Amino acid sequence: MAWHRIVLSGLLVSATVAGQTLNCSLQGYKPLDGLKAEMLSGSLALTWQGERGQTLRAILGLTGNQPVVRDLAVEKNGKWSVLGHDLTPEYQVTTGRRRISAQQEAPLRQLGIFTPEVIERQKWFAFWDAPLNIPGVPGGNAAIDLPRKP
Repeated sequence: MAWHRIVLSGLLVSATVAGQTLNCSLQGYKPLDGLKAEMLSGSLALTWQGERGQTLRAILGLTGNQPVVRDLAVEKNGKWSVLGHDLTPEYQVTTGRRRISAQQEAPLRQLGIFTPEVIERQKWFAFWDAPLNIPGVPGGNAAIDLPRKP
């Protein structure tokens, strides 16, 4: 359910940015049906209803300023089955430059609306990041702002 993910995401961010010690204030927290958040022994415990009536649990904490999932579990027949414990998230950042191809540029030119503002908006409708093709390689679907500059 989408609202569970939104609420959980907000609580995860609150938990992970708290600093050296996990100190989450739940003062503004409003319980929702099927979702519970509470502090347990210096960790944030989240339980929520999953599919097929299962109850799911994530216990979040910090170890040396690093967010960790202390416990990830599912309740089945009244017993908790741990799926993982002391899990450390791995973060990866990928950057790119959104751009449109010459093929996407042609209709904008034909309509007389090939402006920087339109390009800026339209390039987000593409489903790829730069580079669309490798500079110096002939053929392909060349982007309008290639070759890239150092």
